[in-house]
This record gives sequence, structure tokens and C-alpha cells, in this order.
Amino acid sequence: MGAAADQTVWFYPELARDLEEVRKGVLLKAERDSERIYLLTALGAPEIAILANNSAEPFNLLCLFKEISLSWIVLPRAYELLEKQHCRCLPYYLRYMLKEKNPRFLKVISRILIEFFGNFAKKFMDEDIDSQRAADILFYGYSTLFWKNLRDPPHGFEDIALFDIYLNWTQAFWKRFDAGREDMEKMIGCMSDVKRKLFLRPGNNTGPEVSNDPSWLQVVLRHGQLGIGAAVEYLLPVHSDGTLKTHRYSIRDLPGKIWPLLRTLKEQYPAESYRTRESTRKFLIILKHRCLDPDAVTLNQETAQERFIRFRTAALIQDVLKSISRSEADHSRRPPS
Repeated sequence: MGAAADQTVWFYPELARDLEEVRKGVLLKAERDSERIYLLTALGAPEIAILANNSAEPFNLLCLFKEISLSWIVLPRAYELLEKQHCRCLPYYLRYMLKEKNPRFLKVISRILIEFFGNFAKKFMDEDIDSQRAADILFYGYSTLFWKNLRDPPHGFEDIALFDIYLNWTQAFWKRFDAGREDMEKMIGCMSDVKRKLFLRPGNNTGPEVSNDPSWLQVVLRHGQLGIGAAVEYLLPVHSDGTLKTHRYSIRDLPGKIWPLLRTLKEQYPAESYRTRESTRKFLIILKHRCLDPDAVTLNQETAQERFIRFRTAALIQDVLKSISRSEADHSRRPPS
């Protein structure tokens, strides 16, 4: 996929303009979606039906064109559409990705590039390489990147779940080119299972028990808001009315469930990146507040012992917060190496 024969780096003004237009469209759509989700949560079924009917009016449908980016998607990455010359656009995409700060658009750019690299390599790989070997190189290469990015996402990419993009590509690759390969099917099942265990969806009551191994929490908290939400939802889930769920274990077992995790977090905290340390602190603060929130429990059903355990758990969390704060202060006083 190397550079052009004359060592020229190709840049396209039209590409730069189109990319910026796509970026604005993506961010506008994300902002409007967030507003709509917030509003819909406050509406009942009759109001939602009226809103849907109004949205289908011709005038309102025409207004949607103002929200649609006209140049989606700029870099071809579908297997049938790829041409060798498309690789000349990559330098600009890579530069754009490295300077992008908004996680929503960073995820879009990352997905485009990951899909492009995989499909381009498949289509234009050296003809001397056996097709079976080529499939192994691509599939297991992307599988390795799934595990690498799941365990330790690169700096600046903590909030976009890169591992999920690699998983989606390997699934698409297997279905299209090697659906009969049982080894690939088994690997995809393993990756999907680990993802499901680590990142439980809110309200998912069927998730497996993962807290027997304290290291899972370290991995989850390396993934920004996604990880914080998954960790809190697993340890102290709440019903839609804000009250605590205790279906996974009794409130009396809470300290025994949480303490091994807190101890591991405290021990490994100094070795984590700045972004992960920040996520760890946010997670602990949310967890403590959820323990102390008087609206999170049905007070007339809570025994004195359960109330004591809730406050004792919050105290354990506060002790860990103090400990890592001291660790952070010591770290900041160290002379640069």
C-alpha cells in the first residue's frame, strides 16, 4: 500500500472540505439525538405516537435534509468499490484522526480507517500469498488488535471502544469470506463473550459473574465513560425509579464483593495512565454517592443492619479515594525522569 512511485504525498482540497462537512453533520446529528432521547424519556406512549405522526408530515421530512451531511462517506472502504489509488488519501485521514478531539467523530474516522485497511489488504494482497494464509493473516491480525485495544486502549482513544470496531470487522470478514471456518467462529464467540461479560448493558440481569477476578475492573475503567457506566451498573445497579437492585447478591454481601476490587484498584492505581486514573476517581465517587443516596433505597424495607452495611461500604470507598489522592499528590511531586 506504499507511497506513490515519485514519493509524492497526495492531498486533496476537496477531501479536506468534505471531511469537515461530514464532521459537522455527525456532531449535529449526535447533539440532536441526545436532545431527542432526553425528551422522549419524559413522554408517555400517546405523546410519542403524536410526535411520530407530526414528524411524518411532508414539511418536517424536508427539514431533515438540513441535518444530513451531503458527502457521507468520503473514503471508499466497501470491498467492491476499492481502488489502489484510494490509499493516497490516507495521509490526510491519519492527520485528521490524530488531531481530532471529539470522541463521536473520532470513532467515525477510526471505523472508516480500520475497515479500509482490512478490506484494502484483502483485495490487493500479493497474489503469491495463498488465499488461506491471507485470510489467517487478516482475521487473526484483527483479532489480536481486538484483545490489545480491549486490554489497553491507546491514549486519546479511551472513549470510543476501538475493540468493538475490530470485533465488528472480524465478524463481517468471517461471514463474507470464511463462514465455514470453525476456528474463526470460535474466536468470534470468545471475543463476543468477553465483551458481554465486561460491558453489561443497563438492565441486563443475565450477565455472568465476573467479579471473582478483580482484574476485570481495571480493564473496564480504561474505557472512559463506557467503562465507568458498566462498572457502576454491575456493582450497584438501580431500577428506573432510582432504587437499588439487589438481585445479583444481598446488600449484606456488598462489602465482600466490593473490597477485593477496591484493593486491586488501589494497588494498581499508580501504574495506570492519567486518563484511567481520572476514570477510577470518577467511578469511586459515583459508587460512593450511590451507596449514600437516601433515594436509592426503600427505607421502610431496609433493616438497621443493611443501613449500617451501606454506610460502611461508602466509608471503604472513601478510604480508597483518600489513598489514591495521596498517591496522586506524591506522583505530582516527583521530579521528572
